[in-house]
This record gives sequence, C-alpha cells and structure tokens, in this order.
Amino acid sequence: MKEKFNDLTVETDTVILMRVPITVGKTDAVYEKWQWDGIYGESIIFYNEDIPKLKERDLKNKILNQTAIVQTGSQFTFTIREKYTFVNCNFKVMDDA
Repeated sequence: MKEKFNDLTVETDTVILMRVPITVGKTDAVYEKWQWDGIYGESIIFYNEDIPKLKERDLKNKILNQTAIVQTGSQFTFTIREKYTFVNCNFKVMDDA
C-alpha cells in the first residue's frame, strides 16, 4: 500500500497535521488532518486505480458506511487529480483568539 501513496504532495500553503494509512472497506486509503488559510479539515485520499468506477455519491456512501471519520452534518468536497481522489470533510474555521 505504501508505494501507491509515496508521492502524495502537499500544496505550499497547506500544513499537514497528521497522515496515516487506512482501509475503507477493502480499499487502501490515506487519512489526513490539515490546516489551510484558517480552515481545519480532514481528507480521505484514494488511489484512482483502486476506485475507477465509483462516483462521488458512491465514495461518500462508502466512507459514511465503512468508517467513523465523518462528523454528523459534515459537508464534503471532492478533488480528482491524476493519481488520487481527495474526499474532504469535517471543516472548521479556526479561531484567531
């Protein structure tokens, strides 16, 4: 599994707070907690070759049904890149105080 995710990159203005390998059902993934521009969020990252036919709705349901990561009422965003699909959730605006 590690080889699939060994070239995950981080955008220059994003701080990764935690990154660990997980499985969602039987699918390898990476779970991240991150901070960007005053926003805290979490991502479940899939290797595209492992999920070639899943649509956003299917990925969301897979995560909701096979993990305990997503907080009740969380919004989702999806980013599909060349090798990876990022499913982002659990957004919080960070306090300046």
